[in-house]
Amino acid sequence: MEMATVDRARDHASDAAGGILTSDFRAGRTDIRFEIQVEDGREHRVMTLKVTGTVAAP
Repeated sequence: MEMATVDRARDHASDAAGGILTSDFRAGRTDIRFEIQVEDGREHRVMTLKVTGTVAAP
């Protein structure tokens, strides 16, 4: 996806991470790991959002 600014790309990545986390959790996954990379218009990475989590039930 292309965004107008890096700030918008960061916001979108954050929203997407929340959606992925919620979807995985609802699907019953308990060991969740993924990353989202944000690049500028020159294909230089400006951000990597890494999510790692384990759901523990009592």
